[in-house]
Amino acid sequence: MEPLILRLLGRPEVSCGGQLLRFRSRKELALLFYLATESGLHPREKLAALFWPESGEDQSRASLRNALYGLRKTLKDSTGQEHLRVARDSAAVSLDLGSGVEIDLGLLDAVFARPLVEVPDSESRSALEELRAAAAAYRGEFLEGFSLDGAPDFDYWVGLEHERWRRRSEAIFDRLSRLELGSGEVGAAVATAERWTHHAPASEAAYRRLMEAYFAAGEGAAALRAFEACRRVLQERLGVEPSAETEALAARIRAEARRSST
Repeated sequence: MEPLILRLLGRPEVSCGGQLLRFRSRKELALLFYLATESGLHPREKLAALFWPESGEDQSRASLRNALYGLRKTLKDSTGQEHLRVARDSAAVSLDLGSGVEIDLGLLDAVFARPLVEVPDSESRSALEELRAAAAAYRGEFLEGFSLDGAPDFDYWVGLEHERWRRRSEAIFDRLSRLELGSGEVGAAVATAERWTHHAPASEAAYRRLMEAYFAAGEGAAALRAFEACRRVLQERLGVEPSAETEALAARIRAEARRSST
Protein backbone atom coordinates (compact mmCIF):
# COMPACT_ATOMS: atom_id res chain seq x y z
CA MET A 1 0.00 0.00 0.00
CA GLU A 2 1.35 3.41 -0.97
CA PRO A 3 2.01 5.79 1.95
CA LEU A 4 0.27 9.11 2.41
CA ILE A 5 2.99 11.74 1.97
CA LEU A 6 2.68 15.24 3.42
CA ARG A 7 5.25 17.86 2.49
CA LEU A 8 4.63 20.89 4.69
CA LEU A 9 7.97 22.68 4.32
CA GLY A 10 7.67 24.91 1.30
CA ARG A 11 4.43 25.00 -0.69
CA PRO A 12 2.38 22.24 0.93
CA GLU A 13 1.64 19.05 -0.98
CA VAL A 14 -0.31 15.91 -0.09
CA SER A 15 0.23 12.89 -2.33
CA CYS A 16 -0.11 9.14 -2.60
CA GLY A 17 1.50 6.94 -5.22
CA GLY A 18 3.05 9.94 -6.92
CA GLN A 19 -0.33 11.65 -7.39
CA LEU A 20 -1.28 14.89 -5.68
CA LEU A 21 -4.53 14.60 -3.73
CA ARG A 22 -7.34 17.11 -4.16
CA PHE A 23 -9.56 18.21 -1.30
CA ARG A 24 -12.98 19.80 -1.28
CA SER A 25 -11.91 22.93 0.56
CA ARG A 26 -8.95 24.75 2.06
CA LYS A 27 -10.47 24.20 5.50
CA GLU A 28 -10.21 20.42 5.05
CA LEU A 29 -6.62 20.78 3.88
CA ALA A 30 -5.77 23.12 6.77
CA LEU A 31 -7.34 20.68 9.22
CA LEU A 32 -5.13 17.91 7.84
CA PHE A 33 -2.03 20.10 8.14
CA TYR A 34 -2.87 20.94 11.74
CA LEU A 35 -3.49 17.33 12.77
CA ALA A 36 -0.30 16.24 11.00
CA THR A 37 1.80 18.82 12.83
CA GLU A 38 0.19 18.70 16.26
CA SER A 39 0.24 15.04 17.25
CA GLY A 40 -2.24 13.57 19.72
CA LEU A 41 -5.99 13.75 20.14
CA HIS A 42 -7.65 17.15 19.74
CA PRO A 43 -11.04 17.98 21.27
CA ARG A 44 -13.67 18.78 18.68
CA GLU A 45 -14.55 21.98 20.53
CA LYS A 46 -10.99 23.25 20.12
CA LEU A 47 -10.88 22.41 16.41
CA ALA A 48 -14.27 23.96 15.76
CA ALA A 49 -13.24 27.19 17.49
CA LEU A 50 -9.88 27.27 15.67
CA PHE A 51 -11.26 26.88 12.16
CA TRP A 52 -14.74 28.45 12.46
CA PRO A 53 -14.31 31.15 15.12
CA GLU A 54 -17.08 33.40 13.81
CA SER A 55 -19.77 30.68 13.76
CA GLY A 56 -21.97 29.73 16.65
CA GLU A 57 -21.18 26.57 18.60
CA ASP A 58 -23.70 24.38 16.79
CA GLN A 59 -22.75 25.66 13.36
CA SER A 60 -19.00 25.34 13.97
CA ARG A 61 -19.39 21.77 15.21
CA ALA A 62 -21.52 20.92 12.16
CA SER A 63 -18.87 22.46 9.88
CA LEU A 64 -16.21 20.40 11.61
CA ARG A 65 -18.22 17.19 11.17
CA ASN A 66 -18.60 17.94 7.48
CA ALA A 67 -14.89 18.71 7.09
CA LEU A 68 -13.89 15.51 8.89
CA TYR A 69 -16.24 13.50 6.71
CA GLY A 70 -14.75 14.97 3.53
CA LEU A 71 -11.21 14.57 4.80
CA ARG A 72 -11.74 10.95 5.83
CA LYS A 73 -13.37 10.14 2.48
CA THR A 74 -10.62 11.76 0.40
CA LEU A 75 -7.84 10.04 2.31
CA LYS A 76 -9.50 6.61 2.38
CA ASP A 77 -10.55 6.72 -1.27
CA SER A 78 -7.01 7.68 -2.30
CA THR A 79 -4.97 5.40 -0.06
CA GLY A 80 -7.34 2.64 1.01
CA GLN A 81 -6.38 3.35 4.62
CA GLU A 82 -8.29 4.97 7.47
CA HIS A 83 -5.89 7.70 8.55
CA LEU A 84 -8.12 9.63 10.94
CA ARG A 85 -8.58 8.31 14.45
CA VAL A 86 -11.61 9.28 16.52
CA ALA A 87 -11.79 8.75 20.27
CA ARG A 88 -14.35 6.23 21.51
CA ASP A 89 -16.61 8.97 22.80
CA SER A 90 -16.19 10.82 19.46
CA ALA A 91 -15.13 13.92 21.38
CA ALA A 92 -11.61 14.11 19.97
CA VAL A 93 -9.81 13.36 16.72
CA SER A 94 -6.23 12.87 15.51
CA LEU A 95 -4.21 11.80 12.49
CA ASP A 96 -2.98 8.23 12.90
CA LEU A 97 0.73 8.62 12.15
CA GLY A 98 1.16 4.85 12.29
CA SER A 99 -1.21 4.26 9.39
CA GLY A 100 1.31 4.75 6.60
CA VAL A 101 1.84 8.51 6.85
CA GLU A 102 5.15 10.16 5.93
CA ILE A 103 5.69 13.80 6.94
CA ASP A 104 8.78 15.86 6.11
CA LEU A 105 8.59 17.50 9.55
CA GLY A 106 9.36 14.17 11.19
CA LEU A 107 12.69 13.87 9.38
CA LEU A 108 13.85 17.33 10.48
CA ASP A 109 12.68 16.72 14.02
CA ALA A 110 14.53 13.41 14.29
CA VAL A 111 17.80 14.78 12.92
CA PHE A 112 17.57 17.96 14.98
CA ALA A 113 17.13 15.93 18.17
CA ARG A 114 20.29 13.84 17.61
CA PRO A 115 23.52 14.82 19.39
CA LEU A 116 25.68 17.24 17.46
CA VAL A 117 28.73 15.67 15.80
CA GLU A 118 31.54 18.16 16.44
CA VAL A 119 34.51 16.27 14.99
CA PRO A 120 34.50 13.94 11.97
CA ASP A 121 34.93 10.31 13.01
CA SER A 122 34.01 6.83 11.86
CA GLU A 123 30.31 7.62 12.40
CA SER A 124 30.33 10.98 10.63
CA ARG A 125 29.34 9.47 7.27
CA SER A 126 25.95 8.37 8.53
CA ALA A 127 25.50 11.72 10.28
CA LEU A 128 26.30 13.49 7.01
CA GLU A 129 23.73 11.48 5.08
CA GLU A 130 21.04 12.08 7.70
CA LEU A 131 21.74 15.80 7.72
CA ARG A 132 21.72 15.94 3.92
CA ALA A 133 18.34 14.19 3.80
CA ALA A 134 16.94 16.65 6.34
CA ALA A 135 18.37 19.65 4.48
CA ALA A 136 16.88 18.38 1.22
CA ALA A 137 13.47 18.04 2.90
CA TYR A 138 13.50 21.74 3.75
CA ARG A 139 12.07 23.22 0.54
CA GLY A 140 11.00 26.48 2.16
CA GLU A 141 9.08 27.95 5.08
CA PHE A 142 6.32 26.04 6.82
CA LEU A 143 3.11 26.01 4.72
CA GLU A 144 4.61 28.60 2.40
CA GLY A 145 1.89 30.74 0.83
CA PHE A 146 -0.96 29.00 2.67
CA SER A 147 -3.49 30.93 4.76
CA LEU A 148 -7.17 30.84 5.68
CA ASP A 149 -9.76 33.58 5.53
CA GLY A 150 -11.67 34.04 8.76
CA ALA A 151 -9.37 31.90 10.91
CA PRO A 152 -6.87 34.31 12.50
CA ASP A 153 -5.81 31.87 15.22
CA PHE A 154 -4.86 29.32 12.58
CA ASP A 155 -2.76 31.89 10.73
CA TYR A 156 -1.13 32.88 14.03
CA TRP A 157 -0.31 29.21 14.65
CA VAL A 158 1.20 28.97 11.17
CA GLY A 159 3.43 31.93 11.98
CA LEU A 160 4.68 30.28 15.16
CA GLU A 161 5.38 27.03 13.32
CA HIS A 162 7.15 28.93 10.55
CA GLU A 163 9.59 30.31 13.11
CA ARG A 164 10.06 26.94 14.82
CA TRP A 165 10.92 25.11 11.59
CA ARG A 166 13.09 27.98 10.36
CA ARG A 167 15.22 27.65 13.50
CA ARG A 168 15.46 23.89 13.06
CA SER A 169 16.43 24.23 9.41
CA GLU A 170 19.15 26.76 10.23
CA ALA A 171 20.58 24.42 12.86
CA ILE A 172 20.63 21.60 10.31
CA PHE A 173 22.31 23.70 7.61
CA ASP A 174 24.84 24.85 10.21
CA ARG A 175 25.65 21.33 11.38
CA LEU A 176 25.79 19.93 7.86
CA SER A 177 28.09 22.60 6.39
CA ARG A 178 30.35 22.44 9.45
CA LEU A 179 30.66 18.66 9.22
CA GLU A 180 31.28 18.84 5.47
CA LEU A 181 34.09 21.34 6.03
CA GLY A 182 35.56 19.18 8.79
CA SER A 183 35.39 16.14 6.52
CA GLY A 184 37.20 17.94 3.70
CA GLU A 185 34.11 18.03 1.44
CA VAL A 186 34.63 21.67 0.64
CA GLY A 187 32.53 21.78 -2.53
CA ALA A 188 29.59 20.25 -0.69
CA ALA A 189 30.04 22.77 2.13
CA VAL A 190 29.87 25.63 -0.38
CA ALA A 191 26.65 24.23 -1.87
CA THR A 192 25.09 23.75 1.58
CA ALA A 193 26.04 27.24 2.71
CA GLU A 194 24.59 28.70 -0.50
CA ARG A 195 21.31 26.90 0.16
CA TRP A 196 21.40 28.20 3.72
CA THR A 197 21.74 31.81 2.54
CA HIS A 198 18.92 31.22 0.06
CA HIS A 199 16.51 30.01 2.75
CA ALA A 200 17.72 32.47 5.40
CA PRO A 201 18.88 35.54 3.44
CA ALA A 202 19.25 37.70 6.57
CA SER A 203 21.32 35.13 8.48
CA GLU A 204 24.80 36.49 9.09
CA ALA A 205 25.91 33.06 10.32
CA ALA A 206 24.97 31.58 6.95
CA TYR A 207 27.10 34.14 5.11
CA ARG A 208 30.04 33.55 7.43
CA ARG A 209 29.86 29.84 6.72
CA LEU A 210 29.73 30.56 2.98
CA MET A 211 32.78 32.79 3.32
CA GLU A 212 34.62 30.06 5.26
CA ALA A 213 33.69 27.43 2.68
CA TYR A 214 34.85 29.55 -0.25
CA PHE A 215 38.05 30.39 1.60
CA ALA A 216 38.70 26.70 2.31
CA ALA A 217 38.16 26.02 -1.39
CA GLY A 218 40.88 28.54 -2.26
CA GLU A 219 38.36 31.01 -3.68
CA GLY A 220 39.17 34.13 -1.72
CA ALA A 221 37.53 36.45 -4.24
CA ALA A 222 34.26 34.52 -4.00
CA ALA A 223 34.50 34.63 -0.21
CA LEU A 224 34.82 38.42 -0.29
CA ARG A 225 31.91 38.69 -2.73
CA ALA A 226 29.87 36.71 -0.20
CA PHE A 227 30.92 39.23 2.46
CA GLU A 228 29.75 42.13 0.30
CA ALA A 229 26.46 40.34 -0.35
CA CYS A 230 26.09 39.89 3.40
CA ARG A 231 26.76 43.58 4.02
CA ARG A 232 24.21 44.59 1.38
CA VAL A 233 21.49 42.24 2.66
CA LEU A 234 21.95 43.24 6.29
CA GLN A 235 21.73 46.92 5.36
CA GLU A 236 18.68 46.50 3.12
CA ARG A 237 16.73 44.17 5.39
CA LEU A 238 17.80 45.12 8.90
CA GLY A 239 19.53 48.47 8.58
CA VAL A 240 22.68 47.19 10.30
CA GLU A 241 26.32 46.55 9.44
CA PRO A 242 28.05 43.14 9.69
CA SER A 243 29.18 42.11 13.16
CA ALA A 244 32.77 42.34 14.38
CA GLU A 245 33.08 38.57 13.91
CA THR A 246 32.10 38.79 10.24
CA GLU A 247 34.34 41.83 9.65
CA ALA A 248 37.27 39.99 11.25
CA LEU A 249 36.72 36.98 8.98
CA ALA A 250 36.68 39.24 5.91
CA ALA A 251 39.87 40.95 7.09
CA ARG A 252 41.58 37.58 7.54
CA ILE A 253 40.57 36.53 4.03
CA ARG A 254 41.86 39.80 2.55
CA ALA A 255 45.17 39.44 4.38
CA GLU A 256 45.57 35.87 3.15
CA ALA A 257 44.79 37.00 -0.40
CA ARG A 258 47.49 39.67 -0.20
CA ARG A 259 50.05 37.18 1.12
CA SER A 260 49.18 34.75 -1.66
CA SER A 261 49.65 37.42 -4.35
CA THR A 262 53.15 38.41 -3.20
